[in-house]
Amino acid sequence: MSANPKKPPVIPMDAPYSADTAPRPPAAPPPSPAASAPGDPADFDAGRAFVRLLVGTAILGADEIQRRLRAWEQAIAAAPPPARRPDEVDQAELVRYALIGLIFEAHDQARKGLNELFDGVVNAAGETMARLAPLLNSPLAQPLVAPLLQQLDEWVERSAERTAQLARLGLREEQRSRLLAERVCAELANELVAQVVDAPQMVGEPPQVVPDAAQTAPPARWWARLRRR
Repeated sequence: MSANPKKPPVIPMDAPYSADTAPRPPAAPPPSPAASAPGDPADFDAGRAFVRLLVGTAILGADEIQRRLRAWEQAIAAAPPPARRPDEVDQAELVRYALIGLIFEAHDQARKGLNELFDGVVNAAGETMARLAPLLNSPLAQPLVAPLLQQLDEWVERSAERTAQLARLGLREEQRSRLLAERVCAELANELVAQVVDAPQMVGEPPQVVPDAAQTAPPARWWARLRRR
């Protein structure tokens, strides 16, 4: 036979009311520390904000320079060819023109060389894997090749995951950096305009220029001053 459960004490209806007999509400849990909001000044990182400002300014500057360069290139596309030929210039000018041509030729060759190098690496890797495929898929090489291929797959998966993580961070920070730079430029422009408008020379009547008495003196006074000298 189980023991009877403990019953709460019964307070008689005619018992006098006191603080000891009054029912007490359950104790409130201790207040938990408030979580900091995303815009809390305590979470401000000056270094990260400065880097974001630099990145945003570079992005805006690059976009603006690219837009202007495209317009300028279109404007000079219809320029006439040079009037002189290389055999019509002296030796010093010939060397100068040759150096300028060498700069542009090196740029074109470097760009073409990098593209050919990348294509060559990709093609070589594809051909190598195609030639090694029969050997790697043979039953004798599977015990040795399978762990290496598994590690390679894991490394590729980790690299892809890391690249996607960096890309997400870059997309978010690129937008924030651009907005921050636009806001800074707008506020600086507004402050500059406000300072120009509130300048003393721009408010009220223009300053009156009081001419010098020596400049407005009659010719007789000028003659007397010259004679004294």
